[in-house]
Amino acid sequence: VEESGGADVRMSAGGATGYIGTYSAHSLQILQNSGAAITIDTSKNVGIGTAAPSLQSGGTGLHINATSYSELKFTNNTTGAAVGDGTALVTSGTGFTINNREAGYLSLGTSNAVRMYIDSAGKVGVGTSSPSNRLEISEDSSNTAGNGALKISSPSHADHQFSFRLDTTERDLH
Repeated sequence: VEESGGADVRMSAGGATGYIGTYSAHSLQILQNSGAAITIDTSKNVGIGTAAPSLQSGGTGLHINATSYSELKFTNNTTGAAVGDGTALVTSGTGFTINNREAGYLSLGTSNAVRMYIDSAGKVGVGTSSPSNRLEISEDSSNTAGNGALKISSPSHADHQFSFRLDTTERDLH
């Protein structure tokens, strides 16, 4: 289907693959109740609940919009797929929640390593994935610069600080 001066939309098949989309520089929308339910714009951004997906990064991604709650939910064969299963990223007003609805852990990582870990009992580990206390901070053994495991300081007064660190030679609290 082609509209004069507008989008060229086609449905076709090639081998074992079926195709639906635009063959021109126009967005593709799936409508529900005469409104855009899903939009794929010309930059390949996907919008759910919005006809104009916009991303903070300026890259390509997913934009979910709703009148009150927006949710991105992850489930698998282990978690189940009911309302209370899986893991969800949820916005409510100006709040944001990361919720593992299972009796599992939540971890954050950088450089392909776990940096912070919250177990199913709510124990938090920084530098460890097996915290034994409510909050456990474990300094990396490669840290030979003498930096503290925990530092509390004043941004306006560099000399006002409180640090906890283990000095392996003196075993002092600094």
